[in-house]
Amino acid sequence: VTEAFRNVHLVSDFKKSGSVSDEFMILLAAVGLKNKGLKLVLMNNGYIAPWVLLLYLMLYVVHEGAHVMDGDLTVGIFMVDIHNFITLGGTMGMVFQLFEHIGMILPLLDELARALNMDTDTLNRYELAKHQQEFTAKQWKKPMAPAGSKSVAAADDHDHALETFDTLPITVQNISLGFGLASITIAQGQLVSLIGPTGGGKSVLLMLLGGAKLPMKSNGEEPMSIFNVPSHLRVLHVPAEPLFFRGTMLQNLTYGVMPGDEDGDIGRIMAILGKLGVKQHCIDMIVNENSLDWGLVLSPTTRILLSLARALVANPELLCVHKPTEILDQENAKQVLRTLRSYVRKRGVEQAPATFGNRRPRTCIFTSSKSYGVEISDKVFKVLRTGVEEVSKTQVPSSMLN
Repeated sequence: VTEAFRNVHLVSDFKKSGSVSDEFMILLAAVGLKNKGLKLVLMNNGYIAPWVLLLYLMLYVVHEGAHVMDGDLTVGIFMVDIHNFITLGGTMGMVFQLFEHIGMILPLLDELARALNMDTDTLNRYELAKHQQEFTAKQWKKPMAPAGSKSVAAADDHDHALETFDTLPITVQNISLGFGLASITIAQGQLVSLIGPTGGGKSVLLMLLGGAKLPMKSNGEEPMSIFNVPSHLRVLHVPAEPLFFRGTMLQNLTYGVMPGDEDGDIGRIMAILGKLGVKQHCIDMIVNENSLDWGLVLSPTTRILLSLARALVANPELLCVHKPTEILDQENAKQVLRTLRSYVRKRGVEQAPATFGNRRPRTCIFTSSKSYGVEISDKVFKVLRTGVEEVSKTQVPSSMLN
C-alpha cells in the first residue's frame, strides 16, 4: 500500500490501478493468515495485568498478613482489601487491552481516512473516455462490402478501415492551459517537439495529451473545447522526474508489459538499454534478483535513461515525454533522440521487421531543450501563454534551446 501511494503517478501513467487493486486484495488475504500470530501476541500481552496483580497480592498478603497475626488488622478488612484489589486488577486489565487495541487501530484509521478523503477523477476520466470512443467511432467510416461480394473486397474494406484508424489525428482545440486557450493537431506517426519559454504551458499540454491531467470543462462563455485522442491508442505519459518502485530492475522495466508478452523479452530489453546508452553495469542488473529502492540507488542520468527504456519496452502508440534530454550530455542526448526517432519510424524499438505492416503508427511528443531535438523532429510547435503555433525549424529562437 505504501509503495502504491508513493508511486501513484507511476501507477496512473501505466494504467495499473486494476492490477494494484488485485495485488492489494492478495496482500489483504495474506495479512488475514498472519492474524493468528497477532492474536497470540495479544493473548500473551493479556497476561501482563493478571501477573502484575498476582505479584502485588502476594506482597500484600505477606506484609499485611503479619498485621492480621499481630491483631493490628481485622480479618474482614484484610479480605475486603483483597477482593477490591482483584476487582481493580480485572478492570485495569480490560483498560490495558482497550488501549492496546486503540493503539493498533488509530494508525490504520488515519491511513483509511486519508485515503477515503483523497480527490478522485474516476468519473471525469470515464466521461472523457466515453467521449473519445464516440468521436473515434464517428470518424471511422468503415466502408461496407456489398452483399455477395468476394472475400477480396471484404479484405480491402478491412484494410481501408485499419488505414482510417491510423490516420485519425490527435486534436486539441480551445483547451485551457491555465492562462490561455491552446489548439493543436498532430497526425499519427510523427516525432513532435514542443518548445517555448519556461512557464509557457509545455508541461501542462504534454500532461493533457498523455492523460496525466484532465482538460478543464468549458464554462459556457469560452469557445467550445475539443479534446480528442483516438480511443484505440495506448497512451503513455513519462514525467520529468522518474519514479521506481521497490523491486527488481526487471520488474521495473517490464511494468508496462503484460505477463508472457514477447515485448518483455530480456534480450529485447537489453538491446533497448544499449540503444539509449545505458552503462553495461546497469544492464547487468537486469539478471540479478536484488529488490532495491532504485530511486535512491541510481544516478539522475541513469534514472532518466531507464525511465525512457521502460516506456519503450511498454511499446505504446502515443508516447508523451517530458524533458528527455535536459540533463544529458550532447552525445547521450543525440543517442536518445535517435532512438525516439527510430521508435516512430519503425513503429516500435526492437520489433520484428516482418510485422511492420501489422503494427500501428507510433507517435512521440516531447519537450525539447536541445537544438538537435528540433532538427530531428517532424513537427515543431511553440507553446506560449497566448497559444500554440507550428513553426519551421529555422524559425526556432536560439534562446529557447541549449
